[in-house]
Amino acid sequence: MPETKLPSPANASAERAIPGVRMEPTLLYISANPFGMLRVVFDPAWNARVLLSGATRHGMQSVDPARSAEPLAYYHRHGPLGDIFSAWKPPARGSHIGIVGLGVGCIAAYAMPGQRFTFYEIDPAVVNIATNPQYFTYVSQCRGVCEIVLGDGRESLEHAPDQSFDMLVLDAFHDASIPPHLVSPDAVRMYVRKLTEAGLLVVHINTPHGALQPELKRLAAQESLVCLLRADVQVSEAERAAGKLQSCYMVLTRDPASVLALSQNPTWTAA
Repeated sequence: MPETKLPSPANASAERAIPGVRMEPTLLYISANPFGMLRVVFDPAWNARVLLSGATRHGMQSVDPARSAEPLAYYHRHGPLGDIFSAWKPPARGSHIGIVGLGVGCIAAYAMPGQRFTFYEIDPAVVNIATNPQYFTYVSQCRGVCEIVLGDGRESLEHAPDQSFDMLVLDAFHDASIPPHLVSPDAVRMYVRKLTEAGLLVVHINTPHGALQPELKRLAAQESLVCLLRADVQVSEAERAAGKLQSCYMVLTRDPASVLALSQNPTWTAA
């Protein structure tokens, strides 16, 4: 199936939630390539545009201008990723954050002036969607420097200098799993090499019940890394209506001081 851009309802009532009226999502865009099928829809339940790959949501953004800069879904400020960026003390020299997996570019909402965010994305169709402000504006309105490297995230990171990142975020899950080559023992050791001494490896594991959590815990012990976990699975109906979804993140680091504030948050536990 080739890429199909549907008539945009951006200036019509089709892309506006009507209070008290249940409406079905409106399809805005659909494409298929060897990486799978992608759909962009407007979902009135959230008053947001959503990127879907199969049944998996890969981020969403409110169409309300007052909320369009807010990270939603698995990246919510009141979720684990919000905790990490709130507790983290970036270096005064400016910081470099690498993210494997672009989605709609939602993590770019956390960028501050002077920071550099580098996204690694293997699917060119995802890049086209995330950088098209008709659908999503996290990348185009990033407050820091935002760049995208097209290609396999692990292979691309292999070419980056060691100790060149202050934070690496693995956000490449698909259908509740992460490609195994991205979280193999050799891959995790490589990520740690690419981090500064106090750098953070952040892994969005999506579910606390899969095999990834114990495997990362085992690798952390082998590499003498501090490992913290927050499984944010109790999302209220009010939170969900505001755009927050369940998420589970792990943080690994060589430097206990870099996660001291996070470890004092009662919602985070030693993994």
